[in-house]
Amino acid sequence: MNTTVRSTFQFIDFLVVESHLSLRRADEYDFQLSIIPSGEIHSSTGQFELRLQVEATDANQQAEIKVVTLATFTYANIPEPQSSKFLTENAPAIVFPYIRAYISTLTTQAGIDPIVLPTMNLSGMADLLQQHIVVNS
Repeated sequence: MNTTVRSTFQFIDFLVVESHLSLRRADEYDFQLSIIPSGEIHSSTGQFELRLQVEATDANQQAEIKVVTLATFTYANIPEPQSSKFLTENAPAIVFPYIRAYISTLTTQAGIDPIVLPTMNLSGMADLLQQHIVVNS
């Protein structure tokens, strides 16, 4: 008999912990995007905190955006959570649309055309995130 272990993975909360927008002039921008992921696993409570730092800098250094977010997930029945694709691939994919929407709203409220970050496949970031996950009991 084949026994399947079911995993529970749930998105709980999203918080923008830091936000910075610097515009030297209203213009169209050619952004270079960088994403720095890190995470913290709380084994005793079955929670995972994902921190994503997104920086977009204009090639001509006329604009800069920096947003740091903290997202909380719960998990259960995940053996070796620090290497689980739920945490390293799915969590960033769930959170990134919130960051895109936040940046679009932030730039619209600043009085310029909204800056819409491209949709991205973040699965290539899984190894980097896995290297930057701290496990606490």
